Amino acid sequence: MLDWVDAPALATLIADEHPQAIAVVLAHLPEERAAAVLDGLPEDLQPDVATRLATLNPVNIHDLAALESDLEAKLRGVGTNRDSAKLAGTDFAAAVIKRARGRAGAARCSKR
Repeated sequence: MLDWVDAPALATLIADEHPQAIAVVLAHLPEERAAAVLDGLPEDLQPDVATRLATLNPVNIHDLAALESDLEAKLRGVGTNRDSAKLAGTDFAAAVIKRARGRAGAARCSKR
């Protein structure tokens, strides 16, 4: 549900959640993206979230469902104006092409 939300927007979206809830969200993201979201949180919140992330225990499925519902409601409140959401861009395209093994990667090499 949060795949299309860029890291700074996601940090803003979850910044008012309990640090434990933020840690749960970060734990479900790829490491690089979780780090970017953590960087986007208020500095005074970051140590608490990092500690909770390091000591996170399994989460009750009902608590996880409640958190997901809360985040979905926040997203509906913000709207889904994808014109203002950063979906890709040149940095993203470069990273994807760099990692591509197929024709896109080969085309990149042949244009040099």
